[in-house]
Amino acid sequence: MDLDAQLASLDPDYEVQQIKEKFGALRFYCSAHTDDADASARFDELVRAAEKASAVTCERCGRPGALRETESGWYKTLCTECVDAIATEGGGRYQPVNRSS
Repeated sequence: MDLDAQLASLDPDYEVQQIKEKFGALRFYCSAHTDDADASARFDELVRAAEKASAVTCERCGRPGALRETESGWYKTLCTECVDAIATEGGGRYQPVNRSS
């Protein structure tokens, strides 16, 4: 089930303010309109889980991926196959991001 359907099942009147990609991961900004504390907590958990999953899912094909960047600082979460395809298509070369520094 997709995130929108899951959120709507908890709160049919929820509002989306913005959906975007930032630094290679999903950012989903929305507001629940429910007085049910459990539903509101579950709502927030679902959004956080989707954002976390997007950080390890190739944004091009949906397979497992990793955060990559270009020399000019553009970030994407991509699998190895899509990194190679982008380079072949002339779209630049993405390198793995070193998170240990």
